[in-house]
Amino acid sequence: AADAFSNAGNQVSGVMDKASGVTTKLTEISGSLITSSNALQESLGDYQRLRESATDMFTQLSLLVASAKSEASLTGDRLKKIEDAAQALSNAQTQADEYLQGVNRVLAQTHESFATEVTKTLNTANVGFHEKLSTAVKMLAASITELETTLATSGAKK
Repeated sequence: AADAFSNAGNQVSGVMDKASGVTTKLTEISGSLITSSNALQESLGDYQRLRESATDMFTQLSLLVASAKSEASLTGDRLKKIEDAAQALSNAQTQADEYLQGVNRVLAQTHESFATEVTKTLNTANVGFHEKLSTAVKMLAASITELETTLATSGAKK
């Protein structure tokens, strides 16, 4: 009975050690999620600043073109170059927007995939933990019952 009780105690201790390991993994995964979220926020902030900067430059260039049109002294050639530059800047802004939207989609998909895998891993670890804990508790209960029977039998013999 003492051996069974000791064995059950050892198994409970093993389960607690594994629970500690799961807790450590959860902490690591949580840190990774926080890092991913921070990187995503930083990328979105960079995208917003780039977009605002390009918009400001485009607005200033448009004002310059409008001003140039009003100036009678500008030649048609210079005016055409300024308009071409404004169009090129507008195209560059569109391309930058498309690229950053693609980066944003990839980051969002990666984050979602990572979160799904973390959830699967935690569910698997949780099921295993509860199965082992249940087995250990059953063994402990059996050991206690056996100990009670032994004590009751030894008490009756006296």
